[in-house]
Amino acid sequence: MSIFEETGGAQSAVAQDRSLELFCDRYGLIARFASLLNDDPPPRRLLYLYGLGGNGKSLLLRYLAARCCVRLPSVEWARARLLPDVELPATLAAAGKAARVPVARIDFGARPVGENRPQECFSALFMLKQQLAGYQVVTPRFDFAAVTYMHKLGFDLDRRLPELFPRGEVGLALELADVLLPLPMLHMGQELFDVLDRRLDDAFTRRRVARRLPKGDAAEILSLAPEPDLIYQMPRLFAADLRSALEGKARYRRVVLLFDTHEAFFGEAIADPGMLVHADYLMRDEWLRSLLGHLPLEAGVVAVVAGRTRPAWAAAPGGGDPGAVRRRAAGGLPDDCGRAGLPGESRCR
Repeated sequence: MSIFEETGGAQSAVAQDRSLELFCDRYGLIARFASLLNDDPPPRRLLYLYGLGGNGKSLLLRYLAARCCVRLPSVEWARARLLPDVELPATLAAAGKAARVPVARIDFGARPVGENRPQECFSALFMLKQQLAGYQVVTPRFDFAAVTYMHKLGFDLDRRLPELFPRGEVGLALELADVLLPLPMLHMGQELFDVLDRRLDDAFTRRRVARRLPKGDAAEILSLAPEPDLIYQMPRLFAADLRSALEGKARYRRVVLLFDTHEAFFGEAIADPGMLVHADYLMRDEWLRSLLGHLPLEAGVVAVVAGRTRPAWAAAPGGGDPGAVRRRAAGGLPDDCGRAGLPGESRCR
């Protein structure tokens, strides 16, 4: 018998999956998350959870993703929200007409593997895209920006695009690349843009894809230098795509983004949230702050971030705080749970 077998010091993948079955407590946080998914109009809130390492934040996010990303019919939700918090998880699980909500989750502390580098803007946005593609959520602005970015930097698009794009979208991505390749991108004027616009129309028609890339966005993307301008705008473009995915007669009324281990951006640099930190450290998560600040929360995007310490976003250069963090005691977490509102909101509800 091995030492781990004798002591129970290592868990198998099956045992780790069983942790969701044994999950308990955190009822207040689950109820708050359920309200973000089911209240109408959508609450204009970000949720930031912080507490000591090992107190269950990651398991909570896994549980939210696996068991709580559902939207109830309005009549059922009106009844469910009157129940005690402790009864809500079972109610969500038993709801027969609950609609599954698209969800994507990133762990910033995960080891980088291949194209999956969770702390890097370009790669992390593709990680979100890959997960949301399973729900048929498309991101045409981001896609065009990504192909343009790689084309301008001279990447081998035939090799890179199949590695990055979901299988069902690789064909369209290669079509976009074929449209861009013959054009002198560094001297893009109105005449060349008109040529490109016609070629894009042809590409979308061949792929039987309804045109979803506004001309203004295409023109802006083409006008930007890849570094630092275009990469800086990608979180905003991704957020705009999520808005389009939720507007009008969209299939979904909510999209959930979960971000874990936020402290991994900084290592031990801000283990003490009261210490002075060099601006370079605070810029490490700049793309995440940009994404959170541009998310259309009022349209139905739900975002939850978890980390060991309260974020130092108020001290970030360039006014990068996506919202004012308020302390709030939360049952089941040894430390605090903070709620982040958007600028102009002075209190938590």
